[in-house]
Amino acid sequence: MIYSSLFTDLYEITMSAIYYKYFKNAKGKFELWVRNIPENRGYLIFSGLRFVIEYLKNFHFEKNEIEYLKNLEVFKNVDNDFFDYLLNLKFEGNLWAMDEGSLFFENEPVIRIEGGIVETQIVETALLNFITYNTLIATKASRIVYFSSIDGEKRNIVEFGARRAPSFLASIYAAYSSYIGGFDGTSNLYAGKVFNIPVFGTMAHSFVLSFEDELEAFKKYYDVFPDSTILLVDTFDTEKGVEKVKNAGKNVRAIRIDSGNIIESSKKAREILDRDGLNETGIFISGDLDEYKIFEIVENKSPVNGFGVGTKLVTNSDCPYLSTIYKLVEFENEGKIKKVGKLSEDKITYPGAKQIFRFEENGYFKKDVVCEKGEEIEEREKLLKKYIENGKVIRNVPGIEKIREYVKKQLEKLPEKYKKLENPEKYPVEFSDKLKKNLKKLKEKNG
Repeated sequence: MIYSSLFTDLYEITMSAIYYKYFKNAKGKFELWVRNIPENRGYLIFSGLRFVIEYLKNFHFEKNEIEYLKNLEVFKNVDNDFFDYLLNLKFEGNLWAMDEGSLFFENEPVIRIEGGIVETQIVETALLNFITYNTLIATKASRIVYFSSIDGEKRNIVEFGARRAPSFLASIYAAYSSYIGGFDGTSNLYAGKVFNIPVFGTMAHSFVLSFEDELEAFKKYYDVFPDSTILLVDTFDTEKGVEKVKNAGKNVRAIRIDSGNIIESSKKAREILDRDGLNETGIFISGDLDEYKIFEIVENKSPVNGFGVGTKLVTNSDCPYLSTIYKLVEFENEGKIKKVGKLSEDKITYPGAKQIFRFEENGYFKKDVVCEKGEEIEEREKLLKKYIENGKVIRNVPGIEKIREYVKKQLEKLPEKYKKLENPEKYPVEFSDKLKKNLKKLKEKNG
């Protein structure tokens, strides 16, 4: 997937026109982070780096895009030199980032962009878009997986959200990020092909309604797909639908219930299936599910083997946005370097480029320390790593299965108190003395 460099906000280009006129050779360092972790989230999963790298690698303006900009009224007084400059602009800077799938917490930079002030400014909008939505989905997916097996029983989770996603691209992101967050697959064939994600599907009510009766629909489906049949049993009466399963075929894989009182219906369905000798036929549930509903289902000991999760995942219904920000932290012009930061009362940012170190105790994450770039902490891995140097990719994002496993191992190291369904504890993030001194100096200078 290649994205247009016009995927940016107008003010990124108007600011860039001024940069070009007054200090086009200046350089900037920008960092991207989440200011506040939302309610009922004790952690976030960094996702979207794959798309950031692809975007930066292919960053350029087409001639027709430049013509569009030139014809906007706001640019009527801007010299043509600026547009010629944009036409030849590519990303030739550096990208530092956490590894895809890393757990992170509030006020920790997950990305740092270094380069010419124009290129580092223009990419802001796209990077915020890629990281914000993917991180939301990966995090929510991990919560859904966690609470679906809170009783120790593994249940399969499939992403079903393409038809309710905010856009085509969002549906692809949702399949990708939910898979690295722990889902077992997706119903989205395009995402399955692009990312090599396992794909799953059942049947729709329209299929059942196309036949003379429910049993005929079941038999015809089983006839063509005897090894993977999942029968949708709630088109008319759920219990009667379940009672027909024994006559549909010998080894029906599962039934799906999509409506009604899921807890009661699943328990009754299990009784009927077991009575009819269909002990191996599973029960798959769908219909506006999220971690809260799934936790209720599991807590009530419903005999459910898997879930299809769509609407409330792709809309991230309980937490539809992140306070993700992208701020300039260093500015260099004519050999002079300024460490800069925002000082407004509720939005203070530490000046200067940063690095992050994570501490563990007894195999669990204990705290993170954010330092100024260049500070060293012995025997601690640096969480921000260089992925692009002078416009060239020098470090690749691993395959999706490795990322998925990486997420799983990290979550195992996160104490349970940060995974609670509601009101999780706040993970400790500390700032080094040097960063605090830098902030103090900035406040005194601008006080």
